[in-house]
Amino acid sequence: NDDYTAVGGHTDSFMLTNTAERFSDGSWKSLSSIYPHDMGFFSRLKDGRTLIGGGCSSGWGVGQSSTAEIYDPSSHTFTSVGNMNVERCNARSATLSDGRVLVAGNWYNSSSIVDIYNPETKTFSSVSSSIDLSSPFVFPDSSGGALIFGRYTTYGSYISGSRQVFRFNSSTSTITDFQCDIFENWYPLAPDQDAVSGCDKQGRYILLGTNGKSSESEVEYKLMALDPLAGTFSLLTTQNPIPVLVPGTSERIGWSGKVIVNPDRSEAYLIGSTGGTDTSVTCYILTVNYQNGNMQLSYVGGLSHIITGAIWKLLPDGKLIAAGGSTNAYSYNFYPDSKVFKIKLF
Repeated sequence: NDDYTAVGGHTDSFMLTNTAERFSDGSWKSLSSIYPHDMGFFSRLKDGRTLIGGGCSSGWGVGQSSTAEIYDPSSHTFTSVGNMNVERCNARSATLSDGRVLVAGNWYNSSSIVDIYNPETKTFSSVSSSIDLSSPFVFPDSSGGALIFGRYTTYGSYISGSRQVFRFNSSTSTITDFQCDIFENWYPLAPDQDAVSGCDKQGRYILLGTNGKSSESEVEYKLMALDPLAGTFSLLTTQNPIPVLVPGTSERIGWSGKVIVNPDRSEAYLIGSTGGTDTSVTCYILTVNYQNGNMQLSYVGGLSHIITGAIWKLLPDGKLIAAGGSTNAYSYNFYPDSKVFKIKLF
């Protein structure tokens, strides 16, 4: 019904803002959240409200915050729910099958404590772990637990070889190390903040994986399916390789890692771009049927903002919506974009 709410992010010059905006009746209207949440996390609760928390404590991406609040779409209001046990930036979260929310990861601060939000008691509890991750993947399973893993440490170092993988056990509220051999050769690119957007009807998460090579002749991309309950990954077969170059050209496509799943059509949408000058970028969407392997590469005309930082969502009518991002490929943190696009794929 064309009613959307945008929260978080930062303004020009990389400064914090606690403003929010709602699109309804054909126009954007200002709302006021309680706290700023630049580089924060969000998770939709079972009752339709959204938990929002963490982020930078000051401008220029500096510091961490422990504040959290809930947005209620029925009243379009924000309510504080107290503080987490750890100040966090670049954390990720997921709503577990029992309704609680797991929050993990940090940036330039310890991430060994995982926060668990209970919407019934409106409190955060803590779980100790050996996690040292920034912007981790958090994938809930049907048992109330989750798999947690990532590509970078809290100080930005790339994790090569044996990656950090952890399992959260909801019945014991413990986090233990987990071994996954496929990561020796393939590893997922960073997904969207909302992992649930990549979930199919079987409870698997569809991710874009890479072999980690940098040259055009060696790099490969494949779709990966994660079963978080079994703790297994599998590589999905496609009729053709996922393209590295725009067909018929020498122009390389930079895949963002965002994979949005439309479970009703068994389709995964991969978001990529070429160009990347200070003012222009060309956006491509690769539609992959993950059941039969068919794929189609589509050029998205008019989408001129930089993919980095943009939020993509699948709407109930099957269209995609893309909000935010940047107008400058080289200094994207200092030039946020206010444009919002709605894209019809079929």
